[in-house]
Amino acid sequence: MTTGESTPEVRPVLALLRAARLATESLADATADAGLSVDQWLTLELLVRHRDSGLSMSDLRALTGMAGATLTRTVDRLITDALAHREVDSFDRRRVLVHVSAAGAELHASTVSGIDAAEAAFGEIMAPGVSS
Repeated sequence: MTTGESTPEVRPVLALLRAARLATESLADATADAGLSVDQWLTLELLVRHRDSGLSMSDLRALTGMAGATLTRTVDRLITDALAHREVDSFDRRRVLVHVSAAGAELHASTVSGIDAAEAAFGEIMAPGVSS
């Protein structure tokens, strides 16, 4: 680069990836305190939000953006830890739905304030001085 040239703009996709990594790092401490990975907490959050209907694996994949194998491991871990359970869909016996358990809903509720604080800290990193 020669003198007088401006710094090239960062590609939007790189800025988004950097922001996603910063967000994940911000959330990781809050979720680790509960013994969860960020992926596990995100899945638990979605299951709590859909507690009445449950979610299929394809629904979860679309909502989380996780790869199939990662999502399967994440859900299997939640089930092993008794935070979620699978049920056959009563309307379509070919579909299996994942539901949050009472213990999962309780753990989720106990972590929300930490997640809210992490999100606020992330917001301050991304837009210092801007309050919502």
